[in-house]
Amino acid sequence: MKAIFVKSHDGLRPASDEAVRVLARYRAGDEVLLEHKRGRSAGNHRRFFAFVATTFDWQDTYDEIDIWRKVLEIAAGHFDAVIDKHGETHYWPRSIAWDELDEDEFRALFSKVVNAYLARYGAGLSEAQINLVVGF
Repeated sequence: MKAIFVKSHDGLRPASDEAVRVLARYRAGDEVLLEHKRGRSAGNHRRFFAFVATTFDWQDTYDEIDIWRKVLEIAAGHFDAVIDKHGETHYWPRSIAWDELDEDEFRALFSKVVNAYLARYGAGLSEAQINLVVGF
């Protein structure tokens, strides 16, 4: 089980409901083994998904937002090429999970997604839409 905590001056405090549930499993004095990794910015993560949601609303090709997100990630080059037994190449998006990308990697991906979106769809956007995309 994974949970996110925030370092405060007097220790670690839960940063989510999941972290509260994890912490509740232990009593004072329990020893707990902790593997640590610095998390990425939750704000940047939320901005990315707001960008995906906004641009999803502007397109009419895909019915599922998760598919749209993966299309954007592939357009940004965040994928593995998979060759099937017939020699055809398919593209599989890499994970963007918290434990897969650190903050710098996630920022770079976000920038690539925005640039790929503008390159592919920018010509059909209004000035207000372009300004909104650039503002992400």
